[in-house]
Amino acid sequence: MTEERLHQLLGRYYDGLTTLAEERALRRALARYEGADRDLTAARAVMAFAQAAGSSAAPRAQRRRGTLAAAASVAVAAAIAAALWTALPHTGGESECYAVIGGHRTDDSATALALMDSQLAAIGSASEAVDADVSSDLGLFGDFL
Repeated sequence: MTEERLHQLLGRYYDGLTTLAEERALRRALARYEGADRDLTAARAVMAFAQAAGSSAAPRAQRRRGTLAAAASVAVAAAIAAALWTALPHTGGESECYAVIGGHRTDDSATALALMDSQLAAIGSASEAVDADVSSDLGLFGDFL
């Protein structure tokens, strides 16, 4: 499948417009994709993650919500990583490593890593809470249809 066709199907997939056959074809094509296109490579990773984390017994609408949430999370993480990568200077030698916590600079990597771990855990908990709220709201909405 050409990259152009993959982009078309991917756009339809993210808009929730693909048929089941198109979705399967997209998943198969992305699983075999070995090109350098950043969007398709990211979509390949998202699809692989969603497939590994999802259940094939879940209803299609529920799988789609999970896939879209995972895609959005990965897209945000990729955008942040790309922005940081391009904004930060890259040197070949040792770099200075420190953190500013509560307005105070610390060179203690264990303290900085502990803070990062706790913040990432809080983000993960918040993400799970949002996902549960969205799933609940969408379930209620679906009951009205």
